[in-house]
Amino acid sequence: MYCEHMAVMKMSCGNITVNRMYGLVMAFVVTWLDLILIALSYSLIIRAVLRMSSKKAHQKAFNTFTAHIDVILVSYTPSLFSSLTHRFGQGIAPHVHIILANLYFLLAATLNPITYGVKMKELCDKVGKYTCRM
Repeated sequence: MYCEHMAVMKMSCGNITVNRMYGLVMAFVVTWLDLILIALSYSLIIRAVLRMSSKKAHQKAFNTFTAHIDVILVSYTPSLFSSLTHRFGQGIAPHVHIILANLYFLLAATLNPITYGVKMKELCDKVGKYTCRM
C-alpha cells in the first residue's frame, strides 16, 4: 500500500512543526545530493564518450543520455510538486494533493519504459510502419 508521509502527518493531532521542517530539509538535501552526484557521473560519461572516435558511438551514447535525463525529470518533477504542495499548500483542495501523490507514484513507473522505447530505432521504425499503413 502506498502512503505519503505528509498526508499521514496531517492526520496527527499533535504539533508536527519539527517533523515538517526535518522533512523539508531532508527532501532538499537528498534531492540536491542526488542531482550533484548525477551531474558528476554524467560529466564523466560525456567525457568518456567524447574521447571515442566513432560518430555513431557518439550519437548512440547521447541518445541514451537524453533518455536518462528524461527519466530523471519525469521522476523528480512530480515528487517535488507533491512535497511542496503538502508543505506550503494549506489552501489547496485535498483532491489536488491526491492527484499529485498519484502522479508521483505512477507517472515515473509508467513513462520509464515509454521513454526508453521511443529511443530505440527498431521500435520507432515498427510503430511508424504500422501507423503509416492505416
